Amino acid sequence: MGNDVEGFYFREDGTKLYTASFTGSNQIKQYDLSEGWKVSTTSLTYELDVSGDFGFTTGIEFKPDWTLMYVTGGTGGSYKIVTYELGTAWDLSTASSSNSITIASPGGIRLKSDGTSMFVLDFTNPDAIKEYSLS
Repeated sequence: MGNDVEGFYFREDGTKLYTASFTGSNQIKQYDLSEGWKVSTTSLTYELDVSGDFGFTTGIEFKPDWTLMYVTGGTGGSYKIVTYELGTAWDLSTASSSNSITIASPGGIRLKSDGTSMFVLDFTNPDAIKEYSLS
């Protein structure tokens, strides 16, 4: 998995793992786990190149139906959140970027379980968590 993982997300049953890297690859990686939640059983299944949107990534989150992925990061002093639509739930090979918003210093990201709010950690100020309403 490398030593530059900044953000990660596990599928609810522990059989898939997604990572966002702060340096280097500019990729969101998808792993399968042959034993749920046991990281030593991971195998890399897909790498989504996000270099067109980011120089580095800091966080990753999925919409509750797993057909929309949110990625945080930046490039050259500009920071944003980009959404990627997944044609098939959980499958990064079916992803295409759809929307982006500019945001100051996004780090980790989480959605409220009903999808009405997004919480973003400010990576320049780890004591700050910002809440955004979603429609």
